[in-house]
Amino acid sequence: MKKRFWSFLLVLCMVLTLLPAAALAADAPDVSYAQKTPNERTVTATIANLDAAKDIASSVKLTATISSNGKVTETATFEQPLDKVDAETGAFDFELPYYGKWDITADFNGSEVKGSAAVTAGEYNIILGGATTDVLIESLHMFIGNPMNTSIPTIVTLARYKQYNWDMLPENVYRDPLLTAEENNSSADWTSVKVAAMADYVKQLRALDSTSKFNFYISDYQLNDLPKLVYANDLPAENYTLTLVTDGSATYSCFKHVYDGVDDAQAVHDKRVQEFQDFKDGKISSLSESINYYAYAILDVEAASDAKWMVVRKSTDTFGIQDKNFQDKILGNKDKGIPGDSRISNNYINNLLKSVDANGKSDAFKALYNFDDAEFAKARAEGKKLMMMLGTAWNLESTYPPLEYMQFVTAYYGDEFAYFYKGHPGNYESNSPENTALYKTINVGMLEPSIAAELFIFFNPDICVSGYDSSLFQNMGDASQDFALWRRTKDVAYADGNVKVYADYMEMFISEMANQNDTNTFKTSDADSDEMKAAKERSRAARDMVQALVPEGETNDKNYMVEFNNSDKHQVSQYDYAIWNFSKSLIHYIAKGADGKYAIVSTVSAKGCDGGDTCPSKKFKDVDQKLWYHDAVDYAVRNDLFKGTSDNTFEPDNAMTRGMLVTVLHRMEGTPAAKEKSKFVDLTDDWYKDAVDWAAETGIV
Repeated sequence: MKKRFWSFLLVLCMVLTLLPAAALAADAPDVSYAQKTPNERTVTATIANLDAAKDIASSVKLTATISSNGKVTETATFEQPLDKVDAETGAFDFELPYYGKWDITADFNGSEVKGSAAVTAGEYNIILGGATTDVLIESLHMFIGNPMNTSIPTIVTLARYKQYNWDMLPENVYRDPLLTAEENNSSADWTSVKVAAMADYVKQLRALDSTSKFNFYISDYQLNDLPKLVYANDLPAENYTLTLVTDGSATYSCFKHVYDGVDDAQAVHDKRVQEFQDFKDGKISSLSESINYYAYAILDVEAASDAKWMVVRKSTDTFGIQDKNFQDKILGNKDKGIPGDSRISNNYINNLLKSVDANGKSDAFKALYNFDDAEFAKARAEGKKLMMMLGTAWNLESTYPPLEYMQFVTAYYGDEFAYFYKGHPGNYESNSPENTALYKTINVGMLEPSIAAELFIFFNPDICVSGYDSSLFQNMGDASQDFALWRRTKDVAYADGNVKVYADYMEMFISEMANQNDTNTFKTSDADSDEMKAAKERSRAARDMVQALVPEGETNDKNYMVEFNNSDKHQVSQYDYAIWNFSKSLIHYIAKGADGKYAIVSTVSAKGCDGGDTCPSKKFKDVDQKLWYHDAVDYAVRNDLFKGTSDNTFEPDNAMTRGMLVTVLHRMEGTPAAKEKSKFVDLTDDWYKDAVDWAAETGIV
């Protein structure tokens, strides 16, 4: 009997030893949580029985988590010494990193107590950054404070996640905590992952406080996000505001698609408003076309939610349409006493950047955007001018490769510039080692594609720009800094409403001659206006003329037409056209002769000359191929402008006589014969006599 008793007592002791200390206490620790101050992230934890807690632990460890669909997406941990807790109230404060519902586990030396805390605000800014221009405008307003008041918690998710350094967010700006850090900093699917997480976050915040208000900022070219974010959450109009933010040039293309080319744009608009209202109310399941074409109609449908539209330029350049009465309704007309639509605001990026700079926030803004232009300083130190070349969407670049345009630009403008390629912000792969090495072969450096091009220009106002069409050419910089426009013909550029506003700024237009299916150049489409169809017809005629001049043996090469933008306002070149033979790296310059016909007047190699056996000036023993004049001598000899002073001398350091000058000019014109002999008495039968006769007749001398 005694043996069984002592065995039982030994087993009991062992069991009690294994039980948590909390189980032995009559009063186990109990912890509750409450937000200390409305709109702030500080939480007060209260231990109801502090003395009991001190019996089993010297500190309490808190693990707080936010979850979405059963998955923990954010974790925060804290440790509080119990001897530092208010002895009278059992309370202590800690701060959580995000707003939302937090599940909290309090660990007292192995004894765990579950609880939760709601961290809420009366109002939130919700930003879905779908592109580049919209995010840039929204980000600039964060630093200006108007209209985006960042005393209100601002939650951001970005499709192009590399635009931000997420460790450098401004105060009171947060990423979406229902995304893991890895999901946030990745190209996770925009709709199914990032938008879905933000929609769920809004749902959770509203469940915590049904009176909270949400200020939504959505790209006008990502309006598919609107129903998921707002309507699916069944938000009353008084609980949200809606601001559409321009995507850039797509904004104006969509607007003109709907309202241009019709006599009664108001009737079209009214029909759109009714259709979208029916869609919002669930009377119809889908719209007649993409939701992006309903941006202006949405302002009327969402009038109760104080809907607004932030664009870059509120002007006839961008909202110009056939129906001038409807245009006046949007833009206003002082002569008619029409104020214009106050819901649409100008957000000229250059002015926003100036405001940020004036507020002393440029450094913080640069840090947010990972801005780095150190390569520019190096180029300036070498005495170079700067040229940035703009990329476009990856699918277009695969069809119209930037390298082929860039190589012409670098060959034409030469060593005067340091060249940098700025890829489209959505093309992170364009910063790959492969492309970096490829572009380096033509002396083009790479800029981080996720940084908006406007920032490079604002902080480097002397930079020049070439590239695919972009509103950047008009929005930023001086007109004299715009150089070459790619994948456009001259006539089409001047007929395109989105491009003609800066077409006059360009020095040249470059288009691939053999691409017959490119609606940006020669091919017409049903959507083209009569003006555009006529412009494309003129472009085809110019292309046919230039194509007929392609030298024999080069017709199967990849050739581009270069149109120089000579006009009464400015003469940018002595030539009218050029053929850029990418296959052979040759440039054939074209000008109109005295007979009114176009012809190739000179040819140069884009690769330069290494002084080898094919060097045009190699035969001249007094020409040093290492000196600065080498390429110029090659050009003059190759194009038969200079023949040398003998079979093997060029005399590069000798002075140029009047006879030499008129001879070169005469040869550049194709050595046309003069109708009459000049009256100069000091002319005999010298080698320059025919050239002098021609120069005198034409008034050159």
